[in-house]
Amino acid sequence: MYVWASFLSEFNDILDKADFIITDDLAMQWYNLAHWVEKDTSFFTTDTIFTRKNLIKLWNDRASYIK
Repeated sequence: MYVWASFLSEFNDILDKADFIITDDLAMQWYNLAHWVEKDTSFFTTDTIFTRKNLIKLWNDRASYIK
């Protein structure tokens, strides 16, 4: 989702405190469309999460990716 840019620092602080982040497959059509839109007053939380070293991404019930 898009969140006001003023929340980015707090959002990153929350992610910094997490031991790990688990996300399901976000390669859905809405993500593919929204991912490329750049906004000056907001940031896309999914893009921020994808840069994290503690990310565990689940593609389906049989595959996962640990960064």
